Amino acid sequence: MLRKVLLMKNNREMLKEMSFKEKASYVWEYYKFHILVVIVAIVITLDIIMAPDIPSYGTNILALGQIFTIDERYDQYVASLKETQNANIEVFYGDWSNEDQYVMEHNMMFILRLQSQEADLFLLNPIKYEQLQVFEDDEAVFLALDTVPQLQGLLDNYSEDLLVKGIDPATGQSHVYGLLLLDDSMHSMTGLSIREPIILCINPYAKDLDHTIATVQYIL
Repeated sequence: MLRKVLLMKNNREMLKEMSFKEKASYVWEYYKFHILVVIVAIVITLDIIMAPDIPSYGTNILALGQIFTIDERYDQYVASLKETQNANIEVFYGDWSNEDQYVMEHNMMFILRLQSQEADLFLLNPIKYEQLQVFEDDEAVFLALDTVPQLQGLLDNYSEDLLVKGIDPATGQSHVYGLLLLDDSMHSMTGLSIREPIILCINPYAKDLDHTIATVQYIL
């Protein structure tokens, strides 16, 4: 504690002796990461405030990970989702093993979508899946898929190693909370190029759970 106080005192004295340009250079050198976070947060917030109203869909899908949408089939797939299923998908690309500025920006946009309840169905990379699981310790974050009768046939067709299981903290029982989608397993139909394993999971508080379950059956 004493060492920390002395360091802070020395830093203040050093800053007093610097010119304005030197102070600016010093602050940028040591606090640029924090400054960039604040700038990105402000830009995203302003963008959301000033953006036109986003159309409401029965199911909103948030995809996050190393997922590319450069194939023209993706645009056709999104149009089909909107027209035939009343569903929409947003993709937040990023390599979450390396949190650069691009990943930071997409992560903040993803969190804003969660806070505004614009997330019913998730396609998450394992890193983000584990991060979200940590946020709650008294209840399951995702819907237990094996408790949904409409999904039993789908689960029966999945091999055991593709079922993402976990323990319900409220009951101590094991449940299936996600389905593992292997690299490029959805590419031929959706135009999504998935470069890492992705976990499909459902928000238990989806605004229309029956519609979200029907959307899962459609995309798989």
